[in-house]
Amino acid sequence: MSFKDSLARRAVKAGLRISFKLPSLLPLPIPVLRAGMERAT
Repeated sequence: MSFKDSLARRAVKAGLRISFKLPSLLPLPIPVLRAGMERAT
């Protein structure tokens, strides 16, 4: 695996981690969080 591939992989992994963990830290009702996750997938 090249350095460029490794860097891209890390960036995607970090982006996904943020996009799924950040909403769960917000004081939102569960149905709103579920709807957001469904739209994201």
